[in-house]
Amino acid sequence: TLDFNVTGTATAASYTLATYPSGQLTGAFSTTNNLPAGYTIDYGVTSITITPESTPPSPTPLTWSSAPAGLNATKITMTATTATDDNGPVEYYFENRSNSANSGWTTSATWVDTNLTSGVTYGYQVKARDRFGNETAVSTPVATSEPLAADGDAPTPDAMTSSSVPAALNPTP
Repeated sequence: TLDFNVTGTATAASYTLATYPSGQLTGAFSTTNNLPAGYTIDYGVTSITITPESTPPSPTPLTWSSAPAGLNATKITMTATTATDDNGPVEYYFENRSNSANSGWTTSATWVDTNLTSGVTYGYQVKARDRFGNETAVSTPVATSEPLAADGDAPTPDAMTSSSVPAALNPTP
């Protein structure tokens, strides 16, 4: 809502506009309402009160679509529930509560935390904001036991051994 008062040679008036496109508000207005033909009253803007949009995206608190989980020995991946907002796109902020690593504000609902240490438990939370900076409450923190442990076991069967002695298929004399 945009409220403003005007003054002029006629009685001061107060107007409330439901919406007014950004950048189109100028410093003076004219009216011919209830005046004889050929007469115009010019008004100057004396004050403007703008009520900011204050509703955060939904859901709040933000939730997990896919909770943090090991991707490999040094990476954990996670996906937030897609947040919605009446005023356009939202951004997400993922945070590793264990080491303060974060995604920064990003438009992607998925984040991969990298350069982690195998065998360590990491905790994560996520929040979203709209273009006006209204933030959701942070998600419930989620801990993942560790990135996937490195696989130190050789594949089986061992490709370097065989169960029979190699033989030529078409021996030549």
